[in-house]
Amino acid sequence: LWNGSKSLNSEDDGFGNTEYSLPSGGDATYAMNMGNTVFTSSAADGSVTVFFSNANGTGSGWKATVKLITPTITPQIPTGDVLMSTTPAIYLIGSTPVNFYDDGGASGNISQNFEGRVTFLPTNAGKKIKVTFSSLQLFNTSNTGYNDILKVYNGKNIANDSLIATLLKNPTPLTLKSSAADGALTVYLKSTAGLPKPGFAAVVEEYTPQNMTFDNVTLKQTPAEVVAGDKEQSVLSINIATSDNDNPLSVSKLNFNTNGTFANIEKAYLYYLGNDTTGVAHKVGEVNVAADNFDITLATPQTLLEGNNYFLLKYDIKTDAAQGASIDAGCTSVVVGGTTHTTTAPHPTGSFTVNNTYVSAVGTFSKTIYGDWQFISKKAMFGNHYEAEMGDQVITFLPGIPNSKVQIDFSEFAVYISTNSYPGSVKAKFEIYSGVGTSGTPLWKADVANQYTGPGSTVRSKSADGALTIVFNANTSALYYNFTRKGWKATVSLHQSVPMTFSRVDVVQKDTSFVTPGTTKAEIIGINVVTSGELLPLTLNSVNVGLKGCESKVKKVSLYHSDGNSFATDSLVGTLQAPLSANAVIALAHPFTLSAGDNYFWVTYDIDSTATSGSFMDALVSEVNVGGTAHTVANGDPAGRREVKNVYLFRGDDVVNVNGKLMFYDNGGPNTNYKSTASGAVTFKPRAGEVIKIVFNYINTDNGDHFIVRNGGVAGEEIADYSGTILVGDNLPKPIVSSAADGSLTIEFKDPKGTYNKGWEIEVYSIVPRPLAISNITATAVQGSNLLKGAQEQMLKIDVSVEGERDTLNISSFDFSTVGSTNIGADISKVRLYTTGINDRFVAHNEYAHNDTAVLRINGSTAIVKEGVYKFWLVYDASPSATIGNTVTAKLDSVKTGTRWTTPSTTATASRNIVGGFSGTYTVGDGSSDYPTIKAAIDAMKGGIDGKVVFNIVNGIYDQTVVIPHIPGASPENTITIKSESGNPQDVTIQYDKYVLPKFQGKDLGIFSINGADYITIEN
Repeated sequence: LWNGSKSLNSEDDGFGNTEYSLPSGGDATYAMNMGNTVFTSSAADGSVTVFFSNANGTGSGWKATVKLITPTITPQIPTGDVLMSTTPAIYLIGSTPVNFYDDGGASGNISQNFEGRVTFLPTNAGKKIKVTFSSLQLFNTSNTGYNDILKVYNGKNIANDSLIATLLKNPTPLTLKSSAADGALTVYLKSTAGLPKPGFAAVVEEYTPQNMTFDNVTLKQTPAEVVAGDKEQSVLSINIATSDNDNPLSVSKLNFNTNGTFANIEKAYLYYLGNDTTGVAHKVGEVNVAADNFDITLATPQTLLEGNNYFLLKYDIKTDAAQGASIDAGCTSVVVGGTTHTTTAPHPTGSFTVNNTYVSAVGTFSKTIYGDWQFISKKAMFGNHYEAEMGDQVITFLPGIPNSKVQIDFSEFAVYISTNSYPGSVKAKFEIYSGVGTSGTPLWKADVANQYTGPGSTVRSKSADGALTIVFNANTSALYYNFTRKGWKATVSLHQSVPMTFSRVDVVQKDTSFVTPGTTKAEIIGINVVTSGELLPLTLNSVNVGLKGCESKVKKVSLYHSDGNSFATDSLVGTLQAPLSANAVIALAHPFTLSAGDNYFWVTYDIDSTATSGSFMDALVSEVNVGGTAHTVANGDPAGRREVKNVYLFRGDDVVNVNGKLMFYDNGGPNTNYKSTASGAVTFKPRAGEVIKIVFNYINTDNGDHFIVRNGGVAGEEIADYSGTILVGDNLPKPIVSSAADGSLTIEFKDPKGTYNKGWEIEVYSIVPRPLAISNITATAVQGSNLLKGAQEQMLKIDVSVEGERDTLNISSFDFSTVGSTNIGADISKVRLYTTGINDRFVAHNEYAHNDTAVLRINGSTAIVKEGVYKFWLVYDASPSATIGNTVTAKLDSVKTGTRWTTPSTTATASRNIVGGFSGTYTVGDGSSDYPTIKAAIDAMKGGIDGKVVFNIVNGIYDQTVVIPHIPGASPENTITIKSESGNPQDVTIQYDKYVLPKFQGKDLGIFSINGADYITIEN
């Protein structure tokens, strides 16, 4: 037997079972053999808890009488401060106020597991008790049932109908007054906190009660969003404030106004919360709303408390409230104590907006809709994926308007459906059905292929009731982010059923890939017959197809229907056999019943095996007959067509004679990866007097695989090896032309690991070889405006495009002009022409030729053996004695091969001004030196040098890093020397204490780095 209210302790035994044990805290009386024993509660709330546990034995049990008694408590006069007591106590309060504390007193904390109560009675006639709390420091937590409990009651008993206030974190000072007939107040305190708080401090005193008076009415409204069909949505808070508490007033009626929004409101409710906005709400009235102004008359007038009296107005929102509609509430007057009081501000700032959004939730629900609704997935607490939770989330949307059907359109969609088949794989369920529940016709289902796209088009109910049911189950409760996705956003709306009418015909050319001779059911064009309305459906009776010159190459024309906009040949609706006319009419033996919206059809060809490579397959639609009416198709000939191509799929140890053009694929063909049997060699042989040329469209081989191109047969010279390569677009290899005597090329493919990859698409040609020749020349000025004395700088970049397949091309001369130069002969000491082959970056390594004077016809030779764009670079060596301020220019005029001179298609004049720069001998390193640091000396050269530069480094240790960038003007004439002043390398040390050894990547620098500089000497 326990004093007070106790709960069993419980815990999980580790196997999913709950074990219970004796309550903790307080003292228990064990009632074994307690015959004729009386147990009386001494708890503050007067309760007793009985606990029984059977220890697998038997006994005669018990029989007891439980009854309610009124304990006799002798009132006492306080002799000092009053503290809360575990034993109920009554104190008489006279004219002297008394300090009142929890059981810890003025400076202590509440005792652990404390529970008790104290009652205060007035001593003098006509007086009542009031208590003023100056401090409230109670244990407060978000865990339910663990807060300290401090309650103040009217009178001497603890009863819900006598409760004045429950205190926790109320602002202080706070005064509470008795309104009981005997003037008493009872204070109850209970603490279950493991770490008790300081409690409370208060003053208790008598007061002379005054008649209650009305003070004012204040209104509060917090703008928010509501949903059509919401029940008891809080819309307005009303606070009726009073003073004093004798002969309390009552409120009997309140008048409200909807501010013109009543059409969206079904019903209004009024609740009373007492003097605390978080108090328990009691319904005191309700009324149907049919006008802008409405009254709520309380069936039983509500007696008011002293101070604040909070009422809450709630609305039922009509089910047909439209998206974006407003909901508002105001209070124009209240009747208190029989007197009508008009509110000074009947409409507080703010209103409510209808946002018809349904968030998917576990369970089975339904919504009747009258307009557009948003349907979204429930977001997880963290991140932007949907909530991971088990259980079907079923929502049925019902049409609220007769003869309408619910439809849904998705703007976003992503659910998680694992591609794995092993047990436990997470596969979300998302299904749409016609009608109510899941017994109707399935309309769409998410799978691996569409889990990130959704249906892709409108899904509309086909049931007679027009309802649409959606089922979702995440099928996981795992908190792992990668087992869920972003979910969905969709608009649910109503489609009004009307008789079907013809809208238009759209014709598309979706597939423009090549076809091969003999192909059957080749997709040519797609047709979409668009209608509106679904009552009295129309039929497609015939389609007029123009064959655009293909009639002699086609054995059969067919018309197929598909459920979506993807090509399919499952449903044949019409066909025509050869011989065919240029304008074929496909008459449907069984007219096809059309659906509302899109109706997709496909025209296919069975192509004759004699169709020639390079010919094209195409079609147009000129007319359709729908419902017995012929409709001309305005845009029935879309752009695009399909080329007929000869195709060869790779197989090893083969020889193929090429007659014109051939498409060459790996053994998987154009649409699938190559197979593990893809090893061997194939030799392509040309027509007599021709050579083989191959052009890459793409190549994608795996690491360890080798795609080898050989000149001639299988033992021929290796031209290229593409291993582990993915090449597309601008990165494709250049076309390769055979230079073998027989003009053949061999492709050898080695797949030692039996891997799978996309493979290749290559065009193979047998062509008449052309002699190599220049096809185009362009010359551009190299960026720069100045030329330092003694420097060596680029002037022109020249691109020479060469085409052809045979012989060797020799470029023997380049002619330049220098119009606009001041004194080219004196200012330029040498003219050089470099070549970098097909490399687009300048390197002064391979000199084509040079002139030791400013003679601008440069003679040399080349041995170009294949097509490409070859790069040449004109470079000037400025004379050390060049005149500052003079101008030098260069312009390409023509290029000679054999006896033929070719002029550039585009040429530019490069122009530079001779300028002076930095030069001389300098000391570096101390206060008397020319430069205090090596960095300062290097920085002095950044503008360029026009002669030799020598830096003598003063003896010492230099704690720094040194980076020497490109120095304009450095040349064989204009050199840079860095050396120790003493000539002894041991006298100068460059170090850096904070240096970290780099990982030797592209941008790493050392302690001493030459980063682009030329003609540098580090000496002694």
